[in-house]
Amino acid sequence: MLKPWALVSALLLVAGSGEASSTCFLRKFHCDNGDEISMWGKCDGGQSDCRDLSDEKPAMCAVPNTTLAVGDSLTATVRYDSNHNSIVFLLCGDQGCNGLWLDGPLSSGGMKYEADSGCNLLGFQCSLVWHTFADGTFLTGDLVFGVERNATGLSVWREGLQEHTAFLPAPLEYTNLKVRPGCWDTNMDVQFGDAVSSWPPVPAPSQCPPAVEYLLLPVAARCGEYIVCIRGIPQRKRCPSPTQFNYSRQTCDLSANMPCKG
Repeated sequence: MLKPWALVSALLLVAGSGEASSTCFLRKFHCDNGDEISMWGKCDGGQSDCRDLSDEKPAMCAVPNTTLAVGDSLTATVRYDSNHNSIVFLLCGDQGCNGLWLDGPLSSGGMKYEADSGCNLLGFQCSLVWHTFADGTFLTGDLVFGVERNATGLSVWREGLQEHTAFLPAPLEYTNLKVRPGCWDTNMDVQFGDAVSSWPPVPAPSQCPPAVEYLLLPVAARCGEYIVCIRGIPQRKRCPSPTQFNYSRQTCDLSANMPCKG
């Protein structure tokens, strides 16, 4: 039987996250003590719906994850099952996450998706940022996605379809990438490829790019100086002696490691 407290919790969750709610809410999770709750409440990172806390066991709710720094890109191979309902890409910091719920492909090559902010560490209890309204469901099997972390958020696309990108805004300090099922009826196997860095841009821009949230630029013939760019606004800084600015590492470095002759 679905307990009253579990029903209230599940209804609140359905109001705030992805297409997975539609059928996941009707399925049952069996608590260790014999109670039943909605599958939607399993591994939601909130207050436990099972009185014995068995729906939020850390080992059961462990999410595949990897570090993805600004400028890094990688592939993520996801073994999708129809019971998962959605594929959720989370970009997280120490205290919370932003979430991208991928609900299925579109005939155009894009994806039906929802972007959320202010989520907990398992991707629930969020605020809606953006939602596409269209039909489309993924087919069961291995799905390969391209993933890129840029200065303003996370871009995700189906392999070979980078021109059809789903975008998730996120702050710079969010660098932990997680991938989980929208409905945790069964586990979702995820394999991450090696991250490849494309940051900072080469060659270095001659002035602060207005669309880039944060970037450090060199100063011509001034090896010990650099420019901090924040949303296109420059501020000149000096490295502590005896270091010099290293553009590729975006930091001040020992002069012996530097080709700069200023």
